[in-house]
Amino acid sequence: MTTAPDRRILVGVDGSPESRAALHWAAEQARRSHRGLCVLHAADIDWLVAAALISRPEEHHDTDDVVDAAVEHLENRYPDVDVVGRVTTGAPAHDLVQVSSEAHQVVIGAHGSSPSHVVLGNVAHAVAMHAACPVVVVRDEDAGGRDGPVVVGVDGSPTSVHTVELALDEAALRGTSVVAVHAWWLEVVDGFVVTTPGSSAWQAAEKRLQDEVGRTLDAARGHRPDVELTTRLVRGRPADVLVEASRTAPLVVVGARGRGGFAGLLLGSVSREVLMRAEGPVAVARLHRR
Repeated sequence: MTTAPDRRILVGVDGSPESRAALHWAAEQARRSHRGLCVLHAADIDWLVAAALISRPEEHHDTDDVVDAAVEHLENRYPDVDVVGRVTTGAPAHDLVQVSSEAHQVVIGAHGSSPSHVVLGNVAHAVAMHAACPVVVVRDEDAGGRDGPVVVGVDGSPTSVHTVELALDEAALRGTSVVAVHAWWLEVVDGFVVTTPGSSAWQAAEKRLQDEVGRTLDAARGHRPDVELTTRLVRGRPADVLVEASRTAPLVVVGARGRGGFAGLLLGSVSREVLMRAEGPVAVARLHRR
């Protein structure tokens, strides 16, 4: 999970309240991780959108009003963070995904300046699906000051180890612990769906799940042996359990793909539902790639 130390945190801005919340979250993250911050505004000039969708956003201006205001604000409030501004002229989701190949992490608001009142904005959804590095989706600026452990969803899928490692990194930055949550809803033992608490089938299902989660955590513990890591095994729909945790956790970490998804699925169904319904910041543990 090592990344280039000079990679900046990338934050998308458009002047909306949600993007301001993302801007402050990203600045705090840059300060605690001693990384630079890149503030990007994709201006989305209509007649260039088609060209932008098939090309890299390499040609860009240095400044516009949205970026000027964001950079000036950060330089006053976070003088110890190295901030650069960048403006592109393509579609926001496309340009953020393209630039993400150079970034340590992408931070974006759950909604943008679009008048559509959707639960999760199209840009945030597309970036969470396609980015070349981890993505954090932010809703409420006040959520950045929460204490307590980082919560990570674990499902025993091949990507779970990487997801836990990201949670450990985030906890280490905050000086806190990690709670790995495995929620189960329907389990089958000897051909029957487990429904009776305390029954032998129930105990067998819990034992199997504990062993499965334990293997994932054992594989991830060496990444940050100094960070406390505990487990919660919960009966409930995974998305519901993680959304409930998002009401108080400083960060909920989910995998890019889940145990039950197709091999080519870009964002698992549980992760997608958590992003749509969460009440705090959610990180999607995407692998770094160029």
